[in-house]
Amino acid sequence: MSRAAPSNPSSASPAPGSAPGGEARCAQCDESPLALEIFTIRNLMMKVGDRLVAPLGLTSGRWMLLSVLSERDDAPTMSEVGEHVLMSVQNVSRMVAAMESDGLVRRTTRPGSGRATFIELTDHGRAIHQRSIDAAAAFSRRFLAGFTPDEVAVLQDGLGRLIRNLDLMTDDSWSELHTSWANDPELPRTERKPST
Repeated sequence: MSRAAPSNPSSASPAPGSAPGGEARCAQCDESPLALEIFTIRNLMMKVGDRLVAPLGLTSGRWMLLSVLSERDDAPTMSEVGEHVLMSVQNVSRMVAAMESDGLVRRTTRPGSGRATFIELTDHGRAIHQRSIDAAAAFSRRFLAGFTPDEVAVLQDGLGRLIRNLDLMTDDSWSELHTSWANDPELPRTERKPST
């Protein structure tokens, strides 16, 4: 499939120095292109997703985890789920514990697998996920309204590359760079008041 840019970029993009809707952008936003937009998209997606699946007793996070588990032929480990969704094992574990108490998933162990914990959907979890499919379709239709298939493909490719770049920023070399930058004596700092 060919990947084309929007047919009229000038009408699709806000003017320099402005955000979607015409409001002024902060100067720092131009030093980190897309950061504000992606952060805003993430917050709005969580808000809309929570509202969409609330009748099923789900949150956006639980919905995502149900979808990940439904795509697997076998039960993944906590670590595998964390790697797939780029979440820490601790965060996955907390979410799974809450979902297990609601009967959506179960945790199991296997002989010969050491201390690895596996996660699998229960029948109730599968039924809830099946009911969420219509919600996912409705979300996609509204979320991608006005985009052509080629434009969606371009977005997917670009976002995938951004995700890979960010994932690389979690390694030790980036940590060293951050430490060097954070220790710059000329860096303006905000004084923190001692907690009471």
